[in-house]
Amino acid sequence: MKKDQNDHESDLPYYPSGFSPEVDESDSGYEEHYIEVERAHLGPIPSPEDLDYYRQVLPDAPDRILRMAEQNAQSFRDLHSQRLNSQILLEQNRHIEVSGGQKSGLYAVAMMSTVAIVALFLDHPVIAGTICSTTIIGVAAVFVTGRNAQKDTEKQDDEP
Repeated sequence: MKKDQNDHESDLPYYPSGFSPEVDESDSGYEEHYIEVERAHLGPIPSPEDLDYYRQVLPDAPDRILRMAEQNAQSFRDLHSQRLNSQILLEQNRHIEVSGGQKSGLYAVAMMSTVAIVALFLDHPVIAGTICSTTIIGVAAVFVTGRNAQKDTEKQDDEP
């Protein structure tokens, strides 16, 4: 049987799977299903499945990963401890500074009061009044305002 020159079937390409461009995909008999899998893990140590995969790639990888996580945790604890120690030291130094200033202020007020009393006994009431009204009140005001300024800075430190 001889094929006719007008036979166009011989010009069509051959598809071994049976797929033909003229056939609609819905008629092909194939169904497509898509399954989407999403995994999430949070933390410094991978999930057990990932650790098992790492073990297949590199036998000592899980041990190395766990050791790295332990070292990071220890480093964090050390850093936190150093920060706490530095804050404690800062507060101790601040306490020493405030105590020294209060003692110096007390000595200065006591000395000025002594000078004012001596001036009063030596019959110089104007000098005694000046010392009491200006110097002692000025020193006391510095301690009161200094204490208020310290409270303001503490409030600012506490605010986020």
